[in-house]
Amino acid sequence: MKKGPYHGLQDFFGMPLIQKAEELGYSPDNILVLKGRMDVLKKEYPEIYNNIYTCVHNRDKRTHEEYAKDLVASWLFEDYIVNMIKNADFDVVLSGADKNRQILPNSKVKSSEDFEIRRRGMSIKLELATDYFNYWSTKGCIDLRDDKYTRLKQSSSILLGISILDRYFFILDFRGESINADFIPHHVPYGYKPAYRIVFKETSAKFYELSKENMVEELLKIL
Repeated sequence: MKKGPYHGLQDFFGMPLIQKAEELGYSPDNILVLKGRMDVLKKEYPEIYNNIYTCVHNRDKRTHEEYAKDLVASWLFEDYIVNMIKNADFDVVLSGADKNRQILPNSKVKSSEDFEIRRRGMSIKLELATDYFNYWSTKGCIDLRDDKYTRLKQSSSILLGISILDRYFFILDFRGESINADFIPHHVPYGYKPAYRIVFKETSAKFYELSKENMVEELLKIL
């Protein structure tokens, strides 16, 4: 069975992703991507269509259509998480390069954290990682592609990991804890691109049932 954002999140939301995107007011070009209407996208939104074809590095072994569907689906999940953890104690805002929900050309795809949490005049960067395959629970680790690990350390960010099938989450705080990782020069799942592996048992990571209450409570503990 195929997994990944597009297929995995339809099960998670319990509805077609097109319906979810329409509920959130996604733009017509994103709706066309989710429908797989690449022919119409090419005709009506040629710039977006061409942008998809520049993102060779990011799509790994996927087709261009699969990559685009996964990308838009991942945005839906990011928006879902923002709405989930919004509360009276802190604000959560999108901060990634694709926060405007427009597919960008590869030259403008920048590595930046997905969210910012703002509380009492303080701003902390938060990166979202998602597991659609039960990889984390099976392997006991998380693999971060390219330079994401070094970027999280340099920016003193928080890593929020969510397992879609197991419906749990964990948090790693790169601000204080010394989180070590093993470098993988050519990681097969990432199309032989480099990655860094963090072994959970070598960190303070704990796993919690996925819920708004649990997530807000654990984030407040480290803010």
